[in-house]
Amino acid sequence: MLRPIRDRVIVEKVKQAGTFWMPGEENGPIEGKVIAHGPGKRTPKGIRQMSVAVGDRILFPSACGQQIAGSGLLVMTEDDILAVLPD
Repeated sequence: MLRPIRDRVIVEKVKQAGTFWMPGEENGPIEGKVIAHGPGKRTPKGIRQMSVAVGDRILFPSACGQQIAGSGLLVMTEDDILAVLPD
């Protein structure tokens, strides 16, 4: 399995997020599941921190992330994530 660095997150696309996405809009947010993440950015106090955890369902813009060839996974930064969805 890939091990992301810094504030990178590996996400598996789940589906187009119908709650916020209007039919006909190709650039609506996408729902995904966090597969892995790095240790996070350093805070001003030097602590590494992430806002997401493995298994979280998230929303992210359709235009963000880098596709990992042949896997259906994306690598993106934590800043690209719009929201964590409730369980």
